[in-house]
Amino acid sequence: MTYPTKKKFIKPLPIILGVIIAALIAIVLGWIFARADLIRFFLGNTRYAAAFAKGTVEAIADSGYAETALIYQLSHTLSTGKEQADKYEQYIKDHPDHKLSFEDYKNLLFRNNIFSVLRQFLPEKGIYIKTGIEAEPKEKLYKLAADTLHTDIGKIEKAFAALNHTKFEGSFSVKDNSAELEYLIAQDEKNLDSGSLYYNTNESSLYYLNPSVCDPALRTEIPALNTEDQDTDDPEAEKERKALIDDLASIYLKHLQNARTYYTDKTKPAGNGEFTGKSMSVTFENDVLIELFRDMTNAFYDSSYFNMLLNAAFDGTDPDSSDRISVNELKKAASKSLDDLKNSAEELTLTVEFFINTDNSFAGLSIRSISVISGESYSAQAKFINTETDIYAEVTENNNTYLKVQCEKTSPTSGTLNASINLPKNSKRDEAQNLDIAIIYSDLGSKKVFDRDLLLGVFNIDVSGSLLDELSLRSDAVDYGTLTRESDFTVSAKDSEKGVEYEIEVKNGSYGNATVTAELGENQKDDFDRAGMTLEEAVDLGQNSTKTLEAKTGALKHIKNLCSENGLLDVCFEYILEKNNINNIDKEIEKLENELKRN
Repeated sequence: MTYPTKKKFIKPLPIILGVIIAALIAIVLGWIFARADLIRFFLGNTRYAAAFAKGTVEAIADSGYAETALIYQLSHTLSTGKEQADKYEQYIKDHPDHKLSFEDYKNLLFRNNIFSVLRQFLPEKGIYIKTGIEAEPKEKLYKLAADTLHTDIGKIEKAFAALNHTKFEGSFSVKDNSAELEYLIAQDEKNLDSGSLYYNTNESSLYYLNPSVCDPALRTEIPALNTEDQDTDDPEAEKERKALIDDLASIYLKHLQNARTYYTDKTKPAGNGEFTGKSMSVTFENDVLIELFRDMTNAFYDSSYFNMLLNAAFDGTDPDSSDRISVNELKKAASKSLDDLKNSAEELTLTVEFFINTDNSFAGLSIRSISVISGESYSAQAKFINTETDIYAEVTENNNTYLKVQCEKTSPTSGTLNASINLPKNSKRDEAQNLDIAIIYSDLGSKKVFDRDLLLGVFNIDVSGSLLDELSLRSDAVDYGTLTRESDFTVSAKDSEKGVEYEIEVKNGSYGNATVTAELGENQKDDFDRAGMTLEEAVDLGQNSTKTLEAKTGALKHIKNLCSENGLLDVCFEYILEKNNINNIDKEIEKLENELKRN
C-alpha cells in the first residue's frame, strides 16, 4: 500500500534566526577585520575624513604643552619693538622711583611672562628634585676644567673628589604671584647648607632666608609687573577650547564638500618596514584652500579661546590699553596675506592623508603642500606612520629630506631609533651637513607624575655627523664635536618612591666617566612659609645700614666656612666671587668689619 507523500512546509523561524546569526557573525568579523570600511560606509567619505581630522585636532589641543607653546609664541611675536618702547615710557611715568633702563624693562617683561609659562607646566604644589654626581675623571678633564675656570689644577682635583660625596636636594613652587625655591646641600651624611629663596612680584622683592647667614631674611628689590594667576583648569576655558575645535571641524567639513577625497587600500613604505591598511586623502586646491584658511583664521581670532590665550600671553597689562594687540589688526594682516597669496600663486595645493588600520585606529598622517608662484614651484611634506613593527617620520622640502626618524620595535618595550638631520648645501653652507643620533632602548614604560605620563626606560645614545664640527668651532678650550663623537651616553628613567629617578652616564676614553642622578617628584609642601620674609622684617640689601653690613659679613663668613669644608663649593664660590670683583674673601670680610666698627 502506498501512502501519499506529505507536503514539506519550510519552517520560517529557524531560517530567520539563522540569517540573523549569520549577519551578526558577519558584522562581528567585519568589525574585527574591516572596521574602517564599515564606519566609512555609514558616515560617507567626507564625514569620515572630517571625523578623523577633528580627532587629530582634539588630540593636539588637549595637550597642555600645545597651549603653553601658543601662549609663548603670542607673547613673543605679537608685541612689536615700538609697542615695548611705548610700554616702557608709560611704566617709567607710573613708577618714577624705579630707575630702569629699556633693557632692564624688557627683562622685567620676560620675568613676568615666566610665571604664566611655569604655572602651565608645574604641578599645583611644585616639583621636588634630588641630584648627585659620581665622576671618574682623567688628567685631561682636570686640565680642561682648570683652564676653563682659570684656577689651580689642585683645586679642581679636590672639587672632583668632593663631587662624589655631595648631594643637592630642593623644591620649586609657583603660586599666584610668587615663587619659592628651597635647597639643601649635603656631604655624605652631613648637611652643609640649607636655605630658601622667595620671590614676590607684588612686592617687587627677592628674599633669601638662611639662619647661618642672617635672621630674618635678606631682601633685594627686583621690579616686576603684577600678575594674576591663570586657572589652567578653568571649566569655562575648557568649554571654549572645545567650542573652537567644533567650529574648526565644521569649517573643515564645509570646505571638504569642494575638495577631492580618496579612500583606497594602501601599502606604503615606512622606513625599513611598510604600512598596510587604508588611506583617506583630501586635496584642497587654489580658491578652496584660500577660503578654508580664511574661514579658519577668522574663527580662531574671533573665538573666546583665542582671547583667553591673549590675556594669558599679556598677563598684567591693562585690557583697555592702546598698546594691547588688536585682534582686528591681526585678522586684517592675515586676510591681506591670503589675498596676496591668492593673487600671486598660479597653483596652490594642500593634501592631507590619514593612514588608517583596518580596526579604524589611527596609524599616521601626511601633510603635503605645493605652490607655484611666478613659475617657481615649492613643495613641503611632513609624514608620520606608526605600524606594529616600525615608526617612521620625515620632513622634506623641495625634495630635500631635512629630518628622518626610523624606529624599529623588537618588542613592545625595546627597539632601536635612528634620527638624521640633514642640511643641504646652499648660499650659507659650502657643503651639506648632517647630524645622526642612534638610540637603543629597552624596558620602555611610563609612570603618572604631576598628572602626566612620564617616560621610563633605558636609552643608549650615540651621536655623530659633520654638524659636530661646527660645534667644535664654538670654543677654543675644548673640541666639543670630538668630545661628543667619542663619548657614549646612557640615559635611564626608573620608577622611584617619590616619582621618577633619572640617570645620565657619560663615558669617554680621554676625559673619563661621569654619572648624574636626579630624582624628580611632586613637592609635598602645601604652602609657602614666609616667616621672616616680609618687607617690614627683612634686611634690605639696598640700604647701607648696620644690619646690611652685618648680613653681608655673615654671608661671606658662611661662604668661607663652606669652601673650607667642600672642595666643589670652593671652586664654585671662587668663580662667583671673582665675577663680583672679590678676589680675596678674607680682605673683603676685614673691610666690612672695619665699616661696622665705624658705624
